[in-house]
Amino acid sequence: MSNNLDLDLTKNKKFIMSNDAINGKQTMTLKEAKLIRLLVMQVSMKDRQLMEYKADIKEIARCLGIDSSNLYRDVQKVCEKLTGRKLGIKTDNPKNPWKYIPWMSIAEYDGEGILIIGLNERIRPFVIELNELFTQYEMIDILNINSFYALRIYELLKKEFTKCNKVKHVFEFTIQELREITDTEDKFQQIGHFRDKVINISEREINEKTDLNITVDSIKMSRRFIGFKFTIQEKSKIKIIKIPAKSIDLVQEKQIPVQVQEDQMPGQINIADVYELKAIMESSKIPCSQSQAEKLFTAYSYDLERFKRNLNYVICRGGEIIDPVAYLFSAKDDDVSPKAELPKPKKAEKSKSKKKDHTETISKERIQAYLDMEVNHAVDLWPDLPIIEK
Repeated sequence: MSNNLDLDLTKNKKFIMSNDAINGKQTMTLKEAKLIRLLVMQVSMKDRQLMEYKADIKEIARCLGIDSSNLYRDVQKVCEKLTGRKLGIKTDNPKNPWKYIPWMSIAEYDGEGILIIGLNERIRPFVIELNELFTQYEMIDILNINSFYALRIYELLKKEFTKCNKVKHVFEFTIQELREITDTEDKFQQIGHFRDKVINISEREINEKTDLNITVDSIKMSRRFIGFKFTIQEKSKIKIIKIPAKSIDLVQEKQIPVQVQEDQMPGQINIADVYELKAIMESSKIPCSQSQAEKLFTAYSYDLERFKRNLNYVICRGGEIIDPVAYLFSAKDDDVSPKAELPKPKKAEKSKSKKKDHTETISKERIQAYLDMEVNHAVDLWPDLPIIEK
């Protein structure tokens, strides 16, 4: 036993596996799935061979959230089953579409509270010799999941979401694909049962306990359910910073946002604030798509309050600003409406003559401002400004 390494149960370590294994068939219980992932998590790309590990079963139970009652009996059962579990990998052979590889080389309980486990060497290509097609996530994102189906669908969605590298994306899967990934080809034959027991539970568990937000819709063809559509967004990693009392005035004076990004990855934003921004725009009768709302929120450096003040200025202009969204982008570095309310400016009187009098005297400051800005924005700020023809 002295040659066995200690199992590292650090929850924020990375789990990495090839996409072929993520797409494969995995028949096992939730406890077995989590234990295998803890074992895969130990693997380093520098390892010349797959190692065997040992750990106190009480520590494993605490990490996996397993009830301590009947713990020793449960661990013994898990070990017996794990040695017979296999990973199904798709092949290109239509006559033999799946090949199966045993997960474990050893899963042994010594009877004194120590568990010894090790991966089968044939699993090596799926955890060490990886090409560019692999999926990675932190173990903490699945340790609290209470459904094997949710864990597998999370891995499937994480794989697809990582490949597309977008803030928001939509993926469609056939019912057969989802049955294969969740090992339910012979279960929940009625589509209503499948949705209740697999899809709905997975949607709730993933939204509550992982780094993804998802919504699921059914796909029909001629009144027949053929699959499900998943809309995915990554949750923001924003934390709240408590500001000392002495710094409050400085924050208010310089408009420093209280919320800041923690370990922000490209495209990660506060989704709740984006939804609020979009709702405010629509309630103000200003068309705004989800993509525009996300870009506006990012442009304002995640400072929703400053955005609201600038939007208030646009509203006070009473429709004079031709393109409100474009104007809000142009004013992203300014605070054009520091007060809660602004008097509504008078609309410029329309000239009765078809052609404007270009002999009107214009101040140097206004001419320079006109030249420094885009024409649309200049018209927004000074609607009565004569057009200079070249």
